[in-house]
Amino acid sequence: FAEVRDTQKNKNAAILHHVEVAEGSLSVKDKVEAEVDIMTRRDTMKNHSATHLLNKALREVLGEHINQAGSYVDSKRLRFDLTHFEGISKEDLKRIEEIVNEQIALGLPVAVREMSLVESQEEGAIGLFEDKYKDVVRVVNMGNGYSVELCGGTHVRTTSDIQMLKIMSESSVASGIRRIEAITGREVYKHMTSSDRVLSNVGTLLKAAPEELDRRIAELQSENKGLQKEVHNLKQEESAKSLNDVLDQAAELSNGSKVVAFQFEDMDMDTIRGLGDKIRDQIASGVIVLSTVKEGKLNFIAMVTKDLIEKGVFAGNIVKQVAQITGGNGGGRKDFAAAGGKDISKVDEALGQVKTIVEQML
Repeated sequence: FAEVRDTQKNKNAAILHHVEVAEGSLSVKDKVEAEVDIMTRRDTMKNHSATHLLNKALREVLGEHINQAGSYVDSKRLRFDLTHFEGISKEDLKRIEEIVNEQIALGLPVAVREMSLVESQEEGAIGLFEDKYKDVVRVVNMGNGYSVELCGGTHVRTTSDIQMLKIMSESSVASGIRRIEAITGREVYKHMTSSDRVLSNVGTLLKAAPEELDRRIAELQSENKGLQKEVHNLKQEESAKSLNDVLDQAAELSNGSKVVAFQFEDMDMDTIRGLGDKIRDQIASGVIVLSTVKEGKLNFIAMVTKDLIEKGVFAGNIVKQVAQITGGNGGGRKDFAAAGGKDISKVDEALGQVKTIVEQML
């Protein structure tokens, strides 16, 4: 017993079967009986015929400039590459999918005929422009002229055999080349079953019926937004209460300016910057360096008042040197700068060096 894994045509037009022996053995001149896996064949036929309908729908929606740039079909899916100058919008993809499924529902007859290349051209058959065709070609005609293509592959007898098409993705594979991937038949059913299961699970978690999920999610988003705002306000209140404690720990430079260097825990950068602005408003002249560790990430900000900037004290230079003590780096403007650190254990050491760093700049 052996399974056919691939078939290829050699230069003499003989079809070679590449097989994998699953049971027993094979020898030269052995007689074998070939049997088609009917379900695999039918699923492949559905995907192949669907590419023809997809090609037609693409031309109807996007324009006659569309050309097939490659394709792939097997029993699980289909892939269709096409020439197009931009991404295909969700609206256009929806319309393309609708057109294909309309033609599937109509049960259009699929006729396969051999004829001369000239005759096929008279019937309006299209093919891959880079292919070289023989004098006698095979033409697949769907719906008595709806879709007419040169093709040597296996196809359904009527489009209703395809059952349904679902576009799964659209992407770019090269400049001017887009790719559509889709499924048909039984794979669409599997996809729908999987989606239903996910919706059911989400509905259970959110305590809502599937048809009410969008409303329930909107409610949760609104609640979350309100909670975030509440947390932000609480942090602002907490930082405001800490303001006097921070100012009490300010050091004084030789010129009388203040240096505020302080570490906060679990504060986001927006909150830290807001606190820095308040501290700067409280001191007439000085430098502020604040640090925060949130979710394991160490960050610094530095602020400098206008009078010290005029003396060559720049926030970007300060925060860079402070962050480097912790293995980090950063920089920014003269009045405000930010940096990231690495070694949290060296934060106290880094903040302790701020006064020295500023004194050296004066």
